[in-house]
Amino acid sequence: MSARLLAASWREVRPILLWQAAGIVVTPVVFVITAGAQAGWSAFAGYGIGFLGTAYLMVALLKRSFRAGGGATIADVFASWLIKVALTLGLLLLALRSRALPPLPLIAGLSGSMVAYWLAMVVGREKYAGDVNGK
Repeated sequence: MSARLLAASWREVRPILLWQAAGIVVTPVVFVITAGAQAGWSAFAGYGIGFLGTAYLMVALLKRSFRAGGGATIADVFASWLIKVALTLGLLLLALRSRALPPLPLIAGLSGSMVAYWLAMVVGREKYAGDVNGK
């Protein structure tokens, strides 16, 4: 594993993690202010579920990109994505069964993590819009 490859991979992953880290702080605070502490904890749990899924996918793909012989294949990406979806749905079902977490803030927190993920992808793409490779 070269330090250059690790640095390049971190530059790709960092914006997504930063957007989601900001959201995991802001979203529950908004719910605490508007709907109370229980709703804030529920939003935190929902956002945390989305964050864990994203973190798993990033670690799995980074790990595969460092193996000898090249990066992750499409089969690796698809398998990792399926595991992420199963992890997310499993945690969501567990959280929805809990009587302590109101469902609306839980779903809103999970949705917020997905919005942050896609915003990070879109904002990051604009940086490379003038690149020859179209990145």
